[in-house]
Formats: sequence, structure tokens, C-alpha cells
Amino acid sequence: MRLGAVSHRPRSLGTARLAGIAWILGLCLLASAIPACSKAAPSTPTGGTAVPDVVGKTAAAAEKDLKDAGYAYTVVFQRTGPANPPPLGTVISETPAAGSAAPPGTKVTIVVYQEMFP
Repeated sequence: MRLGAVSHRPRSLGTARLAGIAWILGLCLLASAIPACSKAAPSTPTGGTAVPDVVGKTAAAAEKDLKDAGYAYTVVFQRTGPANPPPLGTVISETPAAGSAAPPGTKVTIVVYQEMFP
């Protein structure tokens, strides 16, 4: 072959693979430079309102507050031990937490203290 002549031999399979991998890595780098492509959308709902704080209220008052704020609710009763029991019928926890953003219609679970029976 003379000097400056171009060879028409096909590239080896290894060279083709390396070129493909380099192309894919280039696309990945480009995608990571665009914030919308590199990260998933946030899981916090947008346009929601703050979940009202109903811990410490009676179940009836908590249900009214949640309904007035536009939330659905589920009541779960928990029988806790005798050490520092709250008053019967008191909400002892809520999920999602008070103050977190949630769209109207979101189901809020309230846990209400109920007396243990012997």
C-alpha cells in the first residue's frame, strides 16, 4: 500500500462496539446536562394545601377539620398501654403529617386512642 492511500478494510467488531459505546455515553452525558432528563420529577404534589394538624383533637373534631379542608380520611383505632394514656377518642397521629402539601381529596389516616379492654 502506498503512502497516503486509504484502506477500505472494514473495521473490526471490537472497534464498532467501542464506537457504539462512545456514542451512547455521549448521549448520557448530554441528557445529564439537562435537569429535566437527569432527575425524576419531585414526589411532593404541587398545587396542594397544607394538611391540617389534628393530633390532640377529638376524632369528631379531626374528622370535621379534614372534611372542611377537602380531605378524605380513614380512622384507625389503637389500644395503647397504660403508661401516659391520652384521653379516650384523641387523635395520636396522622398520615400524611400535618403541614405537608397534599391535593384536595387525598386520604388522611388518623390514629385514635381507644381504651384497652381486659
